Amino acid sequence: MVLYAYLVALHEKLHVPAHWAILVTKTENGTQGAKYHAIGHPFRGYSVEVIDNYDVNTIRERHTLVFLGRLDDAWTDRLASAARSVAAPGISPEPLNPFAVSSFVIPVLMSNDRQKLIAF
Repeated sequence: MVLYAYLVALHEKLHVPAHWAILVTKTENGTQGAKYHAIGHPFRGYSVEVIDNYDVNTIRERHTLVFLGRLDDAWTDRLASAARSVAAPGISPEPLNPFAVSSFVIPVLMSNDRQKLIAF
């Protein structure tokens, strides 16, 4: 079976960068699946959060879905552990500047047995 990966960009405020997440669904053009993203605060640092059965249709904020690609469902069990193995951004050197953010990179194992990096 094939899984479908999407970038979800949540446009929360006009002068603040969008919050990005990865959504992995079981159906093409699906809206429900596992959400991988970093949560936290620039004063305290961030951590990786994985939400199963996340439904994009419940988002009230303006958002954009961008199709990233397909991956074999054999990687399903490894996605969460791969996401959690990457260090999330720490405390920001400029916590009051919303544009002074670190790159957060999640390794996503694709069906062709090569490791791809998705930076957000």
